[in-house]
Amino acid sequence: FFCRRKLTLIFLLLFSMSEALFAAINASEGGFVHPSLTLRAISSAADDRGVFLTAPVDANVTLISVPYSLVIGPGPDPEGSAASAKDQDKSAPSAWLRTVASLMKAEAALRAAKPDAAATPERLYLSTLPAAYDTLMSWSVEEMDELRGTGLHASVSSDADGSAFRSGFEKLRPALVGLGADDDFEGFRRASQAVVTRGFNCLPPQSDGVAADSSSSSSSSPAGPYLIPCVDLLNHSSLSPTSCLTLTSGGAFTVTSTVAMRSGEEVTHPYMKDGCNGDLLRVFGVVEDAPARMTEAELGRGDIVEACGEVAEEE
Repeated sequence: FFCRRKLTLIFLLLFSMSEALFAAINASEGGFVHPSLTLRAISSAADDRGVFLTAPVDANVTLISVPYSLVIGPGPDPEGSAASAKDQDKSAPSAWLRTVASLMKAEAALRAAKPDAAATPERLYLSTLPAAYDTLMSWSVEEMDELRGTGLHASVSSDADGSAFRSGFEKLRPALVGLGADDDFEGFRRASQAVVTRGFNCLPPQSDGVAADSSSSSSSSPAGPYLIPCVDLLNHSSLSPTSCLTLTSGGAFTVTSTVAMRSGEEVTHPYMKDGCNGDLLRVFGVVEDAPARMTEAELGRGDIVEACGEVAEEE
């Protein structure tokens, strides 16, 4: 009873902050959140929630629009960052590291702010970010063993003790400090997981100013990653997504409905266009019941013989 009550309180707190964030985005210049959007619990788990509609909407309706000034990203120019990526000095910090540093600096500013400081969209957004992320990095060795027999296990087993991540941090530390972030491993680890699991990459607008769909094919390189308030509350669906994310020529990130939706329907977005459950689990910490592409299994003769023996014993 106590745990259930605690989870309910956690969700109510998240719901309250999310509703305040919706209102703050609406009140900002260039920001918009459709009045029918609301955060709703899907199950009793504290982090199992989604964005739902309280009224029907047609296809091609703007649901969310967030100006770049409210986004945590790699730099000040979302339209040019992808175009300049090819010409970037190889020794310069990557866009991913710049976004991680931007998040770390924003979180440090939040911690240093006075308790009665104004509730800006950025502060409200940072308050909605989880304290911990259910990525493979946080799995125990026993939980990691559940992946044996899949191609994913070999590639992620080093994540179990965090040694590979620690080694990566040591190599990136000078660049991170040079970007103005604190020399803090735990802060870097938390920010990295936030950027990986919640960051979006978008194609830059086409030369005619028309926004390019982030899931469409294009010769341009995606820009990002970006942490976009409100947008990262959308759950993933690769089979039947109901929205798409675009970067407009005005520098705003816009979520548009791709189909007509009924009241009570969830707004979803494809995190990864062609990813299998293994890719989704490693990058975002989620899996689908019926993914568009299956995760390959690696079964040796001994695995098959052992499984047959277990079945025979059960019968």
